[in-house]
Amino acid sequence: AREWHSVPPDEVAGKALHEWVSVLMTARTTNPLPESWRGDYSEERATAWIDELDREAIVLMAINRSEPQPIGFLILYAGENQAISDAPEIRIGYVIGEQYWGKGVATELVAGFVDWCREIGLRTRLIAGVSDDNEASKRVLVKVGFHADDAKRTRSSKQLFRLEIG
Repeated sequence: AREWHSVPPDEVAGKALHEWVSVLMTARTTNPLPESWRGDYSEERATAWIDELDREAIVLMAINRSEPQPIGFLILYAGENQAISDAPEIRIGYVIGEQYWGKGVATELVAGFVDWCREIGLRTRLIAGVSDDNEASKRVLVKVGFHADDAKRTRSSKQLFRLEIG
């Protein structure tokens, strides 16, 4: 996984970032996401989504090792005006292409980020919100070491999961 703007098109089958976003962001993959992000993505909508995330998050693109194509995104939000490396709390989210569901990709992506945080000695709390009906994402987070925070729920019926690092 690498920062999504750092991946040149020649490394991912010649497609630009907005083209890959429109491939990966389908009605099914976006269903658990915030309501304004749901649905299929045209290249125009993909460009607008990229611009939105560039203003408020860092996005890593996961690339399939056996094929030169993206398989998903890991979205990282730090507190306002904080770098990820200095953030006491980082909110994470991810989108995995439908053809890669059930193959351990989300677990590998989240676990890789957690391992990286530990390797660099980052002291932070990772937080992920999961829709009540998204059992697959709940299993991913638990496998990686997150714990459900039953006392905290968001306004949108999401269960929060936390992992302390450092």
